[in-house]
Amino acid sequence: MQNNRIVKRGLAILLIVFLFFFAFKVIQKILLPIIFGLLFAYIFSPVYKKFRKVFYGKNLPAIVLILIIVFLVALPIFYFAPLLVREIFDTYVFFQNYNFGKFFARFLDKELAMTVTLNLNNFIGKFFSTSLNQFTNLIINLPSLALQFAIFLFTFFFAVKDYEELGEYIGSLSPFSKSTGMKFLKEFIGITDSIVFGQVLIGVLQGLAVGAGLFFLGIPKALVL
Repeated sequence: MQNNRIVKRGLAILLIVFLFFFAFKVIQKILLPIIFGLLFAYIFSPVYKKFRKVFYGKNLPAIVLILIIVFLVALPIFYFAPLLVREIFDTYVFFQNYNFGKFFARFLDKELAMTVTLNLNNFIGKFFSTSLNQFTNLIINLPSLALQFAIFLFTFFFAVKDYEELGEYIGSLSPFSKSTGMKFLKEFIGITDSIVFGQVLIGVLQGLAVGAGLFFLGIPKALVL
């Protein structure tokens, strides 16, 4: 009798683990858009609060924010994607036609220069072929990416609209007292702000600033650089 109970309990545990595994596989592709939706809701919550003072209600400011995000995402994709592909191809052709052997022969002996040139040409070929393959896969997976982007916008809309209520609900799940929970929350907000605004956001802005400077100054292959 005891052995039957152990077997039944083991089978039940295996079944639960099996179901959780397949449930995770099902939501795996939409888990990342949900996380990014929550993260962007946290980042844009100050902007949403300012929009609340301008636009009426809670839905309209969130819709305006979504339209801004869609515009900021769609414009670079439709405008810069063809330019990026063209620049990658032109850069690949340039490297293929450039005589690296003659360049390295100035500093190295002939045999070593040929070896370095051969390895460099192989690396360049693999790098650009991988880049073009990734871009091709991006085009092929465009419907899946569009669905993930829609899930991201859906999560962002409700998370930024009900940001305060969501924070209160998460706080109610905490096993700590209210004062202790507030201390943990302040520490968490401080760490998150330092990572998101102090590193990630500043890094993105620096990259955009350098890219915009190279592009408007007419530097060749600005997008690749």
